[in-house]
This record gives sequence, structure tokens and C-alpha cells, in this order.
Amino acid sequence: MVAVGAPSVASSSYTAQPKFAVQLEEARQQRDRLVDHGPADALLANAGLAAEGTVHIGTERYHRLRSALCVALGLDEGVQPLERLHGALGAGFSPRAAQHAQAMRQKALLLSPLANLSAPPSAALLDLYDALVCEVVAPHVRLALPTEHRLLYAAYPTIRVQQPSELATIRPHVDGMYALQPGSLNFWLPLTSPAHERRALMVESEPGREDFHPLMPAPAELVRFNGRRCVHFTTPNLTTRTRVSIDFRIVPGSLYDSTNRLSRHGYFSSACLREGARWEKEHMGRVSTLHGMPHTRLPTLTSGSQQE
Repeated sequence: MVAVGAPSVASSSYTAQPKFAVQLEEARQQRDRLVDHGPADALLANAGLAAEGTVHIGTERYHRLRSALCVALGLDEGVQPLERLHGALGAGFSPRAAQHAQAMRQKALLLSPLANLSAPPSAALLDLYDALVCEVVAPHVRLALPTEHRLLYAAYPTIRVQQPSELATIRPHVDGMYALQPGSLNFWLPLTSPAHERRALMVESEPGREDFHPLMPAPAELVRFNGRRCVHFTTPNLTTRTRVSIDFRIVPGSLYDSTNRLSRHGYFSSACLREGARWEKEHMGRVSTLHGMPHTRLPTLTSGSQQE
């Protein structure tokens, strides 16, 4: 059972605003169009994977990911840890709503080096992510689905930075709105601590339940949830710390749809089970703005070997 916070935040002043109500209704409509897709959804549900859960990734791995991200962003972790990353958004950073757009532009610039996968720091972060999938996530999925021997996963994790702000950074939505295929699962890993409901991801536990609650795992806990059909969003980070997290989507090989829009754009890398119950990456997908890469231009496909 995933550790969550109290659902009281769902009745906050933010969620009572008319704009939020409109966005939530749009997300509901999208969610309700994503009816169960037979074998794919049933397989995940019967295996217990569609429900919220956590996977411990190990303290050492957690700190290596934190440190690698700091290095890739050019931050001195000892001077400016990820929890204080907003201090790197310019001398004039302010959490005020009027300064939100400027903070978002500065954040895009700060994160833009990650898009250069040929740079050693970005490549090192990618290696750690691939290892997380092959050594933790793939075995976790196979434990529930013993016949699986292949896993598709986002070619690069989406990096989320929720700086202190009077405005929210992610509207209510379901990932199925963006063509995520049936049989997909979301994984979410905060790289900052301590957890706080004001800078957490808000999720409903099952599609349509709307028991919105903040995900607040312990450090080194990776959260699994049904992001394709469960509405999720953030609320304004009314604290003095930044929340940094990574998230990614996976599809068990037997459920993979190569004709899906994301698949056709090379969104997924793949890993396969080798002798000795060891998982190895077998194919690199094409990293693009579909992964939430912090490009400062309009979305385009940017790298990778798989062609359109």
C-alpha cells in the first residue's frame, strides 16, 4: 500500500477555483472515454499492478540519481541541493504569480543541458535511469507477470521541478489524453525530501474515485500508479522548498502496441530478459519533447536511432 497524505488538500482554495473546476471536468471527460481495454487493463488489474504501490530502489541508488542530476545541471549539491534549486532560477526569482512565467523560462534554460545526450553528465544520468529500469522496475513487473520477458519504457525520464509558486505547474489530466496506450503504467520518484502535501503529486487511487491525495513516499521509494486513467495534478507549492522528481511510463512487452502514436515517434526504449534472470537494455528510443524535455523551442523529435 503506497504511503499517501491526507486528502484534505483536495478542498483547498486552489481546488475551489473556477479554472481548476473547468480543467478537472475536462480531465473527467477524457478519463471517462478511456474505458477498460479488455485484456490489457484486465491483465494489469489481475496482477495487482494497476493499483497504487511502491518499490524500494535502495538508498545508494537514490543518492546517485540525485547527485547525477545535480552534476548534469551544473549545481554544487553541497552548496545548492535540489531542494533549493529555485535559487538557480535567477537573482530575481519570486514565488509570486506575476513572476511565474519568468520562473518557468528560467527553469527551461536551467534544465536544457539535459537534452544534450552526447554530453557526459546527461549520458551518466541516462545510464543510471536505464539501470533503475533494468534492475528494479523490470524485475518488479515480472514478479507480478512471470511470463513477461520484455519491457518497453520511456527513452528518458521526465524531470519535474516544482518550485515555490503561487501557481500550480501541472493541471488536472490523465495521460491517456496524450495517447498513452492501454496497458501502460506510471512510475514517479521524488528526488527531494522531506515529502510535503503542498509540493506532492495529487492522484486519485482508482479511475473515477476522485479521492485525491498527495503521494508522499519515503526517500528511495518509487511510486507506481495508473496514470493513464487516474486523474492527477499538482497544487501551488506554498512552501520554501523545491520538489524535484522524475517520472516515466512503461508497457509490458506482451501488451505493447507498435502502432500507437508514442510508439511511432520512438518514445520507448526496450529491455529484455537474458540468461540468469538479468535484464538488459536492447534498444534506445528517440528522446524528444514527448518526454517533457526542457527545450526552449516548439516540440520536435530531437535524437535517437529510430526513424519516423
